[in-house]
Amino acid sequence: IRWRAITTIGNVFPEKAYPVLEKALVDSRWFLRNAAILALPSVSKSDAIKWSVKLLDDRALVVRTAAVQTLTKLKAKTAEPILWEKLKSSENYYRGKSLWVRKHIARALGELASSSSLIKFIHLLKDSDERVQKQAILGLERLTGKKLSRRSAPVAEQKVAWENWWSRR
Repeated sequence: IRWRAITTIGNVFPEKAYPVLEKALVDSRWFLRNAAILALPSVSKSDAIKWSVKLLDDRALVVRTAAVQTLTKLKAKTAEPILWEKLKSSENYYRGKSLWVRKHIARALGELASSSSLIKFIHLLKDSDERVQKQAILGLERLTGKKLSRRSAPVAEQKVAWENWWSRR
């Protein structure tokens, strides 16, 4: 009920919601921080970006994921450098395995990155997480305007097509 109330307050009472959301953003309960970052874009886009960047370091994986999704939704291109950093951050791995937030970060980068990041996406093709590789391929398609293989093709096949494209450039 609290989560629903916090996520709703920004839409229903945006002019009065900020103090409530600000308290929820620093609450010890992850679900309230999560709700607040989801609601904040309805109240203030600039504050939502600022808080999303802060919450990329949150201890709760679901809050970090919501922060990434908020940055993507708001098309926060200024967050690109920190997202590249967080993609490699140890907090986004568990026992050496990539956590799902990395897929969301890679997706955000695919939507927000500039063409100067092309080489970074080529390097992401070598990531150990196939979900991240898939997002790298989508990012490459967006940046180059090219589709080198069928979307239904296995990720491994799509990776080879992009690596070959890169080596022929």
